[in-house]
Amino acid sequence: MPPTALARPRPDEDPPKLCENLILPKHLAIFLVDAERLKNPSFGPFPIWGGSGKQLLQADLQDRGPEGIQLWIWPVNLDSPAAVVLQRRSSMQSGLEIYNRDNQLYGFLENAGGRVMLMCNGFPVMAVDGNADALTYTACRVNGSMLASASVVSENLRVDDVREGWKLQVKPGVDAIVIMCAFLSSILLNRRTG
Repeated sequence: MPPTALARPRPDEDPPKLCENLILPKHLAIFLVDAERLKNPSFGPFPIWGGSGKQLLQADLQDRGPEGIQLWIWPVNLDSPAAVVLQRRSSMQSGLEIYNRDNQLYGFLENAGGRVMLMCNGFPVMAVDGNADALTYTACRVNGSMLASASVVSENLRVDDVREGWKLQVKPGVDAIVIMCAFLSSILLNRRTG
């Protein structure tokens, strides 16, 4: 194999890292979004809280005109997004593009037989299954082992003025921004354009 060729990832590997500073190596990462915001999406920013009720992330759904619709996600202590998901208006390519903090292509989210596959460097690295109406989602490695799950909850939210929350739980060592990009774009972009 030539030295420039990319090796196929092992089926038991996590997706490549996108935002190292949000990876909890030994603990479950928990995030919460106001479920109403996901059920009735609109353009503009919205908070993403941690399990303690403290805002950790900001997301922003933007209509960028001819560029398409973008979903920006970033930690609240940073001025620029850690990731941007782009849905182009006119493209021969199906799926969504994910860019990293340096505006370099990270990968694609592609529909594949009822599920969404995260493709990086031409290889599948994660599968997402979900029910958009119930807002339930799971993410798995290519071998089927669980990486994250999300569902609507109404108890122990720890966030004022939120009656129903969408709770995301990410396994230790897994990049929460990668999962957040896949889940939120599947919900928001499909509801905006569906």
